[in-house]
Amino acid sequence: MIRDEDLDQNEEDLDQHEEPAADDLEETAPAGGSGTLGFVGGLVVGALLGAGIALLLAPARGEIMRRRLKRGGRAARRRARAELDDFQGDVRREMRRRRRQPS
Repeated sequence: MIRDEDLDQNEEDLDQHEEPAADDLEETAPAGGSGTLGFVGGLVVGALLGAGIALLLAPARGEIMRRRLKRGGRAARRRARAELDDFQGDVRREMRRRRRQPS
């Protein structure tokens, strides 16, 4: 049989272990999360805008301009890939560092 004293003690124990209110918690963004997405998104938007403006203002013939745009697209893709590879390396290094750190 459960006694009233036991119930009172359980309620006191629960009161002592309440979770902090959401207002008390500080929000922190993960390192590099949105900055990298913003960079890649900006790179894509910039490449598309640049290609559109280049087509509108192109002084060269169509065939020559298409060749230049194709080269520019490949160069942009290489730069984006290099940035992504750098970011992946940074994430891997950070994960290894955090695994080695004592909790």
